[in-house]
Amino acid sequence: MIHLLSLAGKRALAELVATEPVLAFTFDGTLAPPVVLPSQARMQPALERCFRDLCALLPVAVITGRSLDDVEARLPVRPAYLVGNHGSGCLPGQEDDAPRARAICATWLRQMVDEHGLHKVDPGLLIADHGCSLWLHYRLLRDRPRTMREIERVLQALEPAPVVVGARSGINLLPPDAPGKRATLSTVLDHASRQTALYIGEDEADEQIFRDAPESWLTVRIGRSKDSAARYFLHHQFEVLECLQFLLGRISRQGVLSHA
Repeated sequence: MIHLLSLAGKRALAELVATEPVLAFTFDGTLAPPVVLPSQARMQPALERCFRDLCALLPVAVITGRSLDDVEARLPVRPAYLVGNHGSGCLPGQEDDAPRARAICATWLRQMVDEHGLHKVDPGLLIADHGCSLWLHYRLLRDRPRTMREIERVLQALEPAPVVVGARSGINLLPPDAPGKRATLSTVLDHASRQTALYIGEDEADEQIFRDAPESWLTVRIGRSKDSAARYFLHHQFEVLECLQFLLGRISRQGVLSHA
């Protein structure tokens, strides 16, 4: 992996900017610093300013497991592409899939709560209904081994069987036909009529993009990992600000104003 803010990394960023790419980000741990509770996630003011400026210059996409309403309230401006629930019921042109996704998630929630009592297993387990996906947050578990065993048991009993997407602080449950982040970003590029992309993510859910990204996508992971398929990395979330500042500088010099 190459540090994105090294000379080689900045050279790759500069070459990418010249192609007028889609700039795509996750929210938690990428645009917003890691937090203990999901409700605490906020962008820092300096990063908000850079994000706002970039949204006026190039197509920007935020792809997150949060619901659309939740993440939009945490952004300084709505980007060209705001995709919640990892794309489930939220992709451009596929909004008609949302009612079916919501119905499946409501069924799962009833099964977990009414049939299995999963919400009572551990007071640190948070079950969030994001509409077209469910989120099980387990960073605050008091008895992690026991609770994780119970979660696994209940997930195996859910009908229909969910697509389980792991993350650092929990797991997302998506409908069986959910597109996933890789297909989601491809749909965004097709809709924007672009061939190139920058994608910055930070956990297991983003490895799907890292593994399958074409050469025209510049993939970046927050935190270096020998097990990651991302080609570049940033040491910490606070380096995202320097990355966005560099992008704005290159855009200014190259006169890229395609999305203004």
